[in-house]
Parts: sequence; C-alpha cells; structure tokens
Amino acid sequence: MLKILVKKQMTEIFRAYLYDAKKNKARTKVSTVMWFTLFALIMVGVLGVLFFNAASSMKPLILIGMDWFYFILMGAIAIIIGAFGSVFNTFSALYMAKDNDFLLSMPIPVKTVVAARLAGVYLMGLLYSATASIPTVLVFLLNTEVTVSKVVGGILWVLIISVVVMALSTILGFVVAQVATKLKHKNYTTVAVSLVFIGLYYFVYFKASDMLQSILENAVIYGDTVQKRAYPLYLFGQSGTGDVKAIAISVVICTLVTIGIWIMIQRNFLNIVTSTGKQEKMVYHEKTAVKRSPEMAVLLKEFGRFTGSATYMMNCGLGIIFMLVAGVFILFRGGLLFDRIQNVMEEVPNALPVLMVGLSCLMSSMNDPAAPSVSLEGKSIWITRSLPVKTVTILRAKLLLQVILTAIPCFILTLCICLTGRFTMFESAVILVIPQLFVCLMSLFGLCIGLLRANLSWTNEIYPIKQSLAVIIALFGGWIYAAGGIAVYLFFSGDLTFTMYALLYGGLTVALCITLGIWLVKVAPRIYETLS
Repeated sequence: MLKILVKKQMTEIFRAYLYDAKKNKARTKVSTVMWFTLFALIMVGVLGVLFFNAASSMKPLILIGMDWFYFILMGAIAIIIGAFGSVFNTFSALYMAKDNDFLLSMPIPVKTVVAARLAGVYLMGLLYSATASIPTVLVFLLNTEVTVSKVVGGILWVLIISVVVMALSTILGFVVAQVATKLKHKNYTTVAVSLVFIGLYYFVYFKASDMLQSILENAVIYGDTVQKRAYPLYLFGQSGTGDVKAIAISVVICTLVTIGIWIMIQRNFLNIVTSTGKQEKMVYHEKTAVKRSPEMAVLLKEFGRFTGSATYMMNCGLGIIFMLVAGVFILFRGGLLFDRIQNVMEEVPNALPVLMVGLSCLMSSMNDPAAPSVSLEGKSIWITRSLPVKTVTILRAKLLLQVILTAIPCFILTLCICLTGRFTMFESAVILVIPQLFVCLMSLFGLCIGLLRANLSWTNEIYPIKQSLAVIIALFGGWIYAAGGIAVYLFFSGDLTFTMYALLYGGLTVALCITLGIWLVKVAPRIYETLS
C-alpha cells in the first residue's frame, strides 16, 4: 500500500507530464518522455551547470587540503536550495491535501498515509538539493584521487543533505500547522512568516559574494574555528571526503533525526488534519444587506479566493511586495543607481528610460493570479456556471483580479522612478503608461492560457498554482516579452529612437490586448462552459 500511495504522490506532482488536461486523457509515451526530458534539461542543464560552476570556484579549498570545509560551504548552499524549493508546499502536502479525508476514511493505517506524505516531501527536497549536491561531489572527484571510500562518501553525503532538507521543511511545516490551528487569520500569518523567510534568504543571497570572498581569503582561520567550536559541522564536511568515522556518525544522526520526525508527525497528524482551527464565537447583529451588481459580486468572490489561500497569495502575488519594495528603494537610492546605469550605457541614447520600462514590466510579470484562476474552480466549477451571471462576466472578474492587484503597485513603482530620475515629460509618460499596458496584456494572456490549459482534477491547490503548464507559460511569457523589448532597443539603438521604440512597443502591446480581448469575449465563454 505504501508503494501505491507514494506512486500516487509522485503522479500528482508530475501530473502535467503524464496527463493532458486539455484533451482529458493520458499523454502518449513519446510525449511523456519529451516532457521529462525537458524537465531534466532544465534541472541538469541549467541549475546543475550553475552549481557546478559555483563548486568549481571553491576548488582552491580542495587543493590546499581543506576539502571538508569545501563540503560544508557547498552543503549549506544545497540545503538552502532544497529547503527553499520544498518548504512552501510542505504544509499543504502534509496537512492540507484535499484527499486527506478520503484516505483516512479507507482501511489504510494512519502511519502508512504519513509515510507516503513524508516520502513525497523527501523526494521533492532531494530533487532540489541534488542540483547543488551532486555537482559538488563531481567537482571534488575531478580534483582529487578517486577511491571507493570517496565515491561512497559522496553518495551518502548527497543523501545526508536530503535528510537535512526534509527535516527543515517538515519542522517548519509542522510549526506553521500548529500555529494555523490556533489562529483566526492563518493565511495572512503564513504569508507573513513566508515573507520573512524570503527576506532573510535574499539578504543572505546578496551578501553571499562578499561572504564567500572573505571565507576563501581566511579559509584556514574559519576552518580552525569550525573544527574547534562546531565539531558536528566538521563531521558533516568530513563525511563528504570519504572519512569512515564521519560517515558512520552522520548516518546515525540522520537515522535518529528521521525517526524523530516520524514520531512527531505521526503523533500530531490526525489532530492537525482533523482540526477546524480557532472558531470565533458568532453573535448575530441585525444589519442591512448590501446590494451589489453581478460584476462586483463575482469580483469579490475572486478576491476572497485569493486572500483565502496563503499558497495562492505567495506564489501568484509576490510581485506586489517586490514592486513596493523596489519603489521605496528607488526613492532613497535611485539617484545613485541611475547614475551608474548611465555611466555604463552612455553610448546608448535613452537607455535608462527603456531599462526602467523593462524593469517595471519584469517585476509586474511576477504577478499571475489569472493563470490558475480557472483551474482553481476545480470540480466546483458548476457553481459559477449555474449562477445567473454571464460567463463573460465571470471571466472578466478573473481578469480584473490580476489587473487590480498588479496595476496599483506597478503605478507606484513607476511613479517613484519618474520622481527620482531626471526624465523628460515624454519619457515619464512612457514609463508610466507602457507598464500599465503590459499589465493588461499579461492579465489577458494569463487568463487565456489558463483557460486553454485548465486542469480541474486536482487534489491539492499547489498543483494548479505552482506546477501547471499555464502558470509556467504565463510567467516565462511575461519575462520574454519584457526582456525582448529591452533587447530589441539595445540591438537597434543606432537606428531606433526612443519615440519609435515607445510607439512600436506600446502599439504592439495595445494590438495584442485588443486581439486577446476579442477572443476572451467571443470564444472564451464557449470554452469555459464546456469545462467539467
């Protein structure tokens, strides 16, 4: 039974590679192989090469005999990548899966369900962390004498990293679950905690270069300090080098950690899954009902779904925070930033306003709530279709959700840019207007793709929000379109004036908006009404 449940978990994670939601049937073997090949190319060809280069930059540590310190540094990177990649869906995958009630109602032991859930968390953590840990081992073996103990040590070190990632992800998910059952507004709390985590992550990321340079310059001093004051870390690094004693101790510790996590989750799984959370005592107060138009009613429904899901807000609305933070940063440090850009690109006329338009578009493309909005209806899509509301009104509400959530912070960002930079009236107008047109285009594009690639058969909302093809296309499509405008201007800067760029890029964006808008009114309602 455990094997079947684990297979089910992995099938749900990679559902888009195995099942064609548009045609409502399983993909062919050739199609499945092609999708998994593409996934492997991204994971190995992009992330693997990136971390291989990062590990190669630390090669001096191997050459001077501090290979254990090399494994500590690269191990920290692998753990951060693994935890960051899996931590946000651990809470949902363990406790909030839609089929928890169904599985618990079957004659399946609770420990088997828990084991399957933990196996899914472990495998996802291994998938992310391996993109950094495996290149680390390869660089080590390429720059040292290869022995059986070193090969075995490298393999076990990769597995030790995955256990640490599972422990961190599970513990944080457990803490969030414990807090969520005692709070009334648990979604906002989850988002707040996640934002703090992201802030710390990016703070460390931007400081990593200086930190790494300092560590490499003072490797011996740091190494002696770690060896004397943090002996467990020293053993962790030594296990990667093939030290038998360090491997044995690390394996024992990982085994104990796994057993501890198993006991913790198994003892609290039923209480958390069946908990209804903190219930506020309701007192009836007579008041007059507010009459709303059908358009406003369905729009508020879309906002309710967005604010009612921490996963939805974190994955599809993070651009709101980034745009506001960027606007504040530009107000205080924008002048220095703009001067540096102009000095670097002084040979390209009007490069600064073009880059600011592209920057605003890139940041606004991080918001994509329209792309998964149709799929999130799930099997309850019949409710919206049974309402006395036109289908085009329902689709318009999903569109306006992204427009409103993105246009306002994008305007604040571009206004900060215009107030800080020394732009002409025309340049300021372009910086303010074109990103707003881009927001409309990406909202229309995301909704259209989400409708064409709708997936209503899901057991966990994480799949349509994070792992659907529609979201990937919408996100990368926005990046390509925004970056493409910058690239074309820089490439043809000798023949293309800023006015011509504004007219061409803005005109193309308007034309695409009109085309998608017509399709959304004429064709999209018929597609939506046939979904089931």
